[in-house]
Amino acid sequence: MLATNGVLRNTLGVNLGPKLFGAVHEGFGGKLRVAISAGSRFDADVALDFHKLGFTILQGYGLTETSGAATATYEDDNRIGSVGKAMNGIEIKINEPDNEGVGEVFIKGPMVFKGYYNNPTANAEAFTEDGFFRSGDLGKLVDGHLYIVGRGKDVIVLPSGKNVHPEDLEVHYLKCPMVAELAIIGIEDESEGRSGAEKLAAVVVPDFEYLKQAKIANSKEAIRHALDSLGRELPEYWRVRDYIIRQEILPRTATRKIKRFQLKQEVESGEVTTEAKETKTWELSSGDELMLQTPTAKAVIVAIRQNAKDGDVIHPSMSLELDLGLDSLARAETFAALEQAFSTEFDGDEAATALTVANVIELVNKHGGETAEIASVDLNWGKIVREADDDFPEVRGVLKDRPLFGAFAFTIYKVFWLIFKIFLRLEVSGKENLDRTMKIEASKDKNSSFDIHNSSFIICPNHQSFLDPFVICSNYPFRLFKNIFHVGASEFFNNGLTRYIAKLLNVVPVNPDTELMRAMKAGAIGLKAGKVLNIYPEGERAFDGELHGFKKGAAILAAELDVPIVPIAIDGLYKVWPRNSWRIRPAKVKMMVGKPFYAKDVAGGNGHDDDAYTAVTAHLKKVIADMIADMRQ
Repeated sequence: MLATNGVLRNTLGVNLGPKLFGAVHEGFGGKLRVAISAGSRFDADVALDFHKLGFTILQGYGLTETSGAATATYEDDNRIGSVGKAMNGIEIKINEPDNEGVGEVFIKGPMVFKGYYNNPTANAEAFTEDGFFRSGDLGKLVDGHLYIVGRGKDVIVLPSGKNVHPEDLEVHYLKCPMVAELAIIGIEDESEGRSGAEKLAAVVVPDFEYLKQAKIANSKEAIRHALDSLGRELPEYWRVRDYIIRQEILPRTATRKIKRFQLKQEVESGEVTTEAKETKTWELSSGDELMLQTPTAKAVIVAIRQNAKDGDVIHPSMSLELDLGLDSLARAETFAALEQAFSTEFDGDEAATALTVANVIELVNKHGGETAEIASVDLNWGKIVREADDDFPEVRGVLKDRPLFGAFAFTIYKVFWLIFKIFLRLEVSGKENLDRTMKIEASKDKNSSFDIHNSSFIICPNHQSFLDPFVICSNYPFRLFKNIFHVGASEFFNNGLTRYIAKLLNVVPVNPDTELMRAMKAGAIGLKAGKVLNIYPEGERAFDGELHGFKKGAAILAAELDVPIVPIAIDGLYKVWPRNSWRIRPAKVKMMVGKPFYAKDVAGGNGHDDDAYTAVTAHLKKVIADMIADMRQ
């Protein structure tokens, strides 16, 4: 109905808005004939929505130096997005317009001020020789209608020579519901060969209330992903690559304009960085001091300090992520350490809303922390995975043998394989590594070998698309296929239908960001039962085809349960089904199966500590990176 009324107004001059959207009009008093906007930029999309609803929005444009409005829109000639035509006696022109007609707005007329008092230097800069006032605003004229696109001093000139108007970008990126405020600025590009050039950066203030309600624990990662996705809707040169996330509101003028120059100075001076660390003075109230003296709080502080980048000072109000620097893995390991110390398991949704130190203390107390006997806060993954038992129903379902369904699913996957072969020109190499008993020649145990069809092991592919598991599993032989299980992100299996699909596909839905211990136990239970775990070390899809950071869950399971890892590299699927898109595009896809290896052959030291897990994870990433490079040659 919105679109219909918009067309009627634009073509026939008929406005059915008050009838179609009467409740909305009543909210404005029911008799609002016209509204006038001036003093600041009015979003054209918002104005268009009001127009379609049946409201008439008129705009005026001027500056303090023009004693009020220099242009105005008229009810019988109202172009949405324009600030109107020059008023009587006023002359508007665009100085040195570019290819798109955009240039600085010059204004001349009796309402323009005479000059700055006793400041001839400023007057010389403000006026042209023929008496036009330089407004400092950028705009264009279309059939006499003025369109303002931004402030000249705010324009960011990129190395390519392209001009970027930050306000246009801000409107687009503010579509992200996780963002409360956002400012686009140009900062010095320090990359090689870019000396003196500027690059786009966004200073972002998260909407913490939304994040809490949506149970998003890792705000920095979630916001970066969302903004990256929005960026892909823009031309390449408009895409923001650097995000500075801060808690403080953006500095603004009395008229609510962002103080971009101040923000730019803060970022370039290091006062605000991409790590979002801001200098603050933390004062403890008497209540804070009492809270931090409890045994629960002391255990929480120890767990946080083991993982925090900035844990010297800990205050109950500190954000785990923005103040203490806990990324998704560090946060997950902090919660896992507390679960182990207090012999409990946190509900994933509850853990996701624990954003501050005080929230974590309250969560632990809720799970009996005040009365529980506290074990060591040192996280012992070996103990956790080796002692994991069948203690939740999702895993019990994975352990069941379902030969009939397995045969049916295998047939469906082979149909997928044929489709992939024809339409994606799927090319697979190294498949022999999945078809026979493998001898791991690099093993310290010279006789080390395992039957790939009758042994537990971990398959670790890189992650580019939702199609990854279908493409990869469609290439498995049946004896392997029937033993496969997955630990998948619960956000994709959160209703009855998707939970049923997860059960059919042998997926254990777990949120690894808030239920890391549960995820690790699920993997361990399946492996100890003779199953094969398919796990993506990146933990997320790569939208650019490059490898992202690898998490160490696979390395921990491989080291502690002494099972081999089979690396798989896949390339091209990020083009077929990109992240945050439902459009399938044809593209060449390649897959390579690598040779299996044991963690003990890669890890240094005793093979059962964090250094060992890190070494195995790094080795796995390098192997997959090398395979991708080989496929791209």
